[in-house]
Amino acid sequence: RTSTAPGIRDWKAVAVSAAGNVIIAAAADGTVWRTSRNQLVQNTGNLGWVQSNVGGGSNSWTSIAMNRLGSVIWLVGNNTHLYLSQDAGQTFVQVPITVTVPNLGNISSPFNFSNIATDNLGNNTVATVEPSSNSSNLSFIAKSFISDGAVYNQWSWGWGRTGYYPYNNIVNGSWTGLAVSSNAATVYAVNNDPSSGGLYVSQDNASNFYWTGGVK
Repeated sequence: RTSTAPGIRDWKAVAVSAAGNVIIAAAADGTVWRTSRNQLVQNTGNLGWVQSNVGGGSNSWTSIAMNRLGSVIWLVGNNTHLYLSQDAGQTFVQVPITVTVPNLGNISSPFNFSNIATDNLGNNTVATVEPSSNSSNLSFIAKSFISDGAVYNQWSWGWGRTGYYPYNNIVNGSWTGLAVSSNAATVYAVNNDPSSGGLYVSQDNASNFYWTGGVK
């Protein structure tokens, strides 16, 4: 089926709920679009898309994450804060975060986010950050693991290479992929750094990651 409104754009991210009834797509030009199966335009076979006003339409988006129902949606981009929707993409709120880096101190968004992933409920969420001045030129993984689904701005350092002992192995390549299990207890991340890139896996809620040999 073809869209009725978004047209040809530099599309960067798309997410769909488990039942396929909520779909969100984002482009590099800052636009975000949503639709659902019940918006199927009668007799045309086309989906009716609605543009969401997120961040003033000026952000270059990179990734979207959605819970199983499509009710909780995370949106990230280059030089942005996190953006969160709790009404299936009808509205988004900006979520600035501060992360405490071991042996370095606090750093605060906006960051260059490359990927974001969340669990079935949308409670436990993981994001990858690329090097930039705001991130102290670090490439790292941040996480938000909460039990009640109520506090979404409490993010912490998940894993990364800071240049300070004992976190002194530098990985400055781009995080090209991120995936989490149904409860986000297991996390996979891939990095394209020429020397230290490869597939990394965590089985302790993104607290520690280990390089998986043989797939570099």
